[in-house]
Amino acid sequence: MDELIKIEITYDDKPSAPIWSYPGQNLWEALVAHGLITAGPCGGKRICGKCKLKIEGPLNPPDEAERYLLLPEEIKAGMRLACRIPATQGLKVFLEGQPFTAAPVPRLMSETAAPPMVMHKKIYLPGQDRHNPVSIQERLQKSLPNLHLNLSIADLNELHSLDRTDRPVLELNALLTEDRQLIYAGRSRQDLYGVALDVGTTSLVGSLLDLETGQTVATTTMPNMQRVY
Repeated sequence: MDELIKIEITYDDKPSAPIWSYPGQNLWEALVAHGLITAGPCGGKRICGKCKLKIEGPLNPPDEAERYLLLPEEIKAGMRLACRIPATQGLKVFLEGQPFTAAPVPRLMSETAAPPMVMHKKIYLPGQDRHNPVSIQERLQKSLPNLHLNLSIADLNELHSLDRTDRPVLELNALLTEDRQLIYAGRSRQDLYGVALDVGTTSLVGSLLDLETGQTVATTTMPNMQRVY
């Protein structure tokens, strides 16, 4: 998983507390994902100029849009538009006039692996007997009697292309599901991935999962645009 970015949040005179952002997010998206900002009626389209906050840390100078939407005295006081600031390690954000609780990182970011849903297995089939020909599907079913064959047309075509009478043994890589289905059999080893989605009131989180190991391969998030309604 990509390394997360730590951002310090300070509310009035209370001690600062961290939130965590994904690489590629802007500050407005990071704050919305943690339920810490309500301003921004444009829904993050960067046109309303309402998400102004006092921000300190490694910042680029205000761009043309910020200079247009913010007053000179606001810029001088350290005010910036959260939607135009990339989430960067070392930022410190000052929130005023709204309740603040450092929200946890969304649950799909957990390092805990999910239960595996598929298993890889090597299988060895007897080759085709020219004197007593038996289809490769029948030989597969005989070798794996407790499994239901659920192979695609492409997999079956590949198996038939490999099944020759001059081959005494056919070595295959297989993928088996937890509900005892054979969903792949072929020469090469295949990986299988799944997508997990968390639809929240303020943010959307998606994770790409390796279904054999249960590990999270990648995660992304974005604000839920319905929150502005």
